[in-house]
Amino acid sequence: MERARSNRRACNAQTAIAWIDGLRLTMRKQNRLKPLNFRSNYELVRGYGEELAVASAATVDDCGLITLRTVEDPRGSLTIAEGEQDIPFSIRRVYYLYDVPQGGARGGHAHRNLHQVLVAVTGGFDVVLDDGAVRRRLRLQDPRTALHILPGVWREMDRFTENAVCVVLASELYEASDYLRDYQEFLVWRRS
Repeated sequence: MERARSNRRACNAQTAIAWIDGLRLTMRKQNRLKPLNFRSNYELVRGYGEELAVASAATVDDCGLITLRTVEDPRGSLTIAEGEQDIPFSIRRVYYLYDVPQGGARGGHAHRNLHQVLVAVTGGFDVVLDDGAVRRRLRLQDPRTALHILPGVWREMDRFTENAVCVVLASELYEASDYLRDYQEFLVWRRS
C-alpha cells in the first residue's frame, strides 16, 4: 500500500515536471522564452514525489524573459499576451502598479504557488530576483518583453522611472496565505 502511494506521488511529480519542461521547450522553440541563465533544477526534487517540491525548488535561473508577440504598423503597435499561449499559464488575475513615488519600492515578497508575469508597459523599473542562494537584478523597460517569475522566488522592484506602469499577470486569484512577506521566513520555507 505504501509503495503504491509512493509510486503515485512520484508519477504526479514526474507529470508536473514533464508539463513544465514541455511548456518551456515549446516556448523556447518559438523563441519566446529567453531564460536569464537557464538551467533546470527539477532533477534535484524528483525523489520527493510532490508537486509542491517542484514549485519550491524554482531558482532565479528558472525565471525567464518572454518576448511578447507584437504587431507594428503606421497606426502604432499592438502587443499580445494570451494565457497558455504567450504566457506559460492561464491568467486568473491582472493588476497594475503606477504612480510609484521617486525612490519607492514594490514587491518585497515571494509566493508559495503563484506564477507572475511582469511587463513594463510604460517607463521602466528594476526587478531583483532572489532564491535564497542567488540574487540577480534586471531592468524591464520594453513593453514587448515580459518577466516570468516562478513560485518560490523572492522579488523586489525599485528604480521606477517617472510615469512607469507595471502590468502583472497572475496565475491565481489573490490569496493572502500564498504570500511570504518576511525574508527570514522565506529562507526557512526555502530550506524546508
